[in-house]
Amino acid sequence: MVDFISVFGIFISILLLVFLKPHNKSNLYLSGFFFSMGSLALIRNSILYLQNETILQIFVPGLMPVFITSAPFLYLYIRSCVSPEGFRPLKGIDYLHFLPSIILFINFIPHYMQNDAQKTIFIQNLLRDPLTILEVKSLIYPLKYNFLIRPIAGLIYLYFTFKLLLDGKSVAHLLKIIKTDTSYKWYTSLTILTGATHVLVSALSLFFWNTNFNTELLDTYKAYMAVPAFVTLLLNVSILFFPAVIYGIFVDDLEDEQQESVSPMYATKFKGGANVEVDFKEIADQLNEYFQGKSYLKPGFNLSVITKETQIPYHKLTNYFTMYLGVNFNDWKNDIRIAHAVDLIDNGRAKNLTLESIAYSCGYLSRSNFVNAFRKKMGMTPSEYVKSIPEISLVTSAEF
Repeated sequence: MVDFISVFGIFISILLLVFLKPHNKSNLYLSGFFFSMGSLALIRNSILYLQNETILQIFVPGLMPVFITSAPFLYLYIRSCVSPEGFRPLKGIDYLHFLPSIILFINFIPHYMQNDAQKTIFIQNLLRDPLTILEVKSLIYPLKYNFLIRPIAGLIYLYFTFKLLLDGKSVAHLLKIIKTDTSYKWYTSLTILTGATHVLVSALSLFFWNTNFNTELLDTYKAYMAVPAFVTLLLNVSILFFPAVIYGIFVDDLEDEQQESVSPMYATKFKGGANVEVDFKEIADQLNEYFQGKSYLKPGFNLSVITKETQIPYHKLTNYFTMYLGVNFNDWKNDIRIAHAVDLIDNGRAKNLTLESIAYSCGYLSRSNFVNAFRKKMGMTPSEYVKSIPEISLVTSAEF
């Protein structure tokens, strides 16, 4: 199991880079996050469980500066996904997120400068006694302080990451978004599992620190470490439940009847900064022009299609519908499609059409989906609605 934990995170990081496209550049940060978490698991398991000299020769302490980047990478990923600005390359103050990692690299320069024979002796001693890792030559401070620095820094970053997810929203509002927005479900799952890992590792680090790194308690430490290792496994595997993450696009539910009750279609003012408000208005203007072609009536229409055809980033579209219009995208789509169906019926243009034809002309591939969506919007089935209109109630060709 430890072998799987060690390599799966690194495998995911590579996969994210392989499928990196212009529309999902935020996965650069997600790849860095998984690589950092996978590297930590690789070294920790190689020292405590696998006793793999080859891995240790190559990566200890070379990968250690990478470990501390997991929290910054997670923060940058969530920021690029939920903020209206979307992905932006690192610039200026952003590089300060990686200053602790640079300091740690500089701190290990004395070890890097040793010859191969000295490094081999160090690794062999490490295999005999894992606590030898504390004796690695350093320039600024002993390695043992990393047992405190990394988890504390991780918890600080997690606080600001959760703050990004809330972004002025109440917890109840966030839970409502999570219920209807697959992307937010992924962001929240990722952050919670990462938080659980950091909390557990922090507790173990404090335990080991308070016992003054007692060698006799090493077996106890190794046994307890299995708990955060298991949570790390869940973290790595969680992405399998959101396969579209790898492609940077979340797929809308195909079954319209599974959506929640219809939300208001009217725009509500988004309580954000001036720049955000302007950004949403620009999106509104672009979408109003785009919807002149009534693309929403095409089967298979979803947010991914809009992103492809308008070049508006997926996360911006999600925020536009949920935060600016105050409506779930699929509810909005159903409302406007049913409005089109009602218009066809009211104006007599559906006289010579079957129910299936009307459903298809409104973008529904399933008769049952159309009927359910119509009932949800109008409070009655299409057949009942037709009968409520005297002048076309005797039209039998419509087959309602």
